[in-house]
Amino acid sequence: MATPPAPITPPPPTRIVDQTEAAAALGLTNPRTLAAWRVRRCGPPFMKVGKRLVRYDLAEVMAWAAKRGA
Repeated sequence: MATPPAPITPPPPTRIVDQTEAAAALGLTNPRTLAAWRVRRCGPPFMKVGKRLVRYDLAEVMAWAAKRGA
């Protein structure tokens, strides 16, 4: 007798946040620090929504911080 296929487990939901929320999650007092890091290409991964909106995946931000030992 064949075994039934394993149920597919969806990935956990992603929380997309703006610059202010990402800065707060990192413990930064000034959200513009993230903008400076984007220019220098040394901050957490981000995505552009349209031409102007910058958003962060909170899980990626926290993984970036953990990797840096913050």
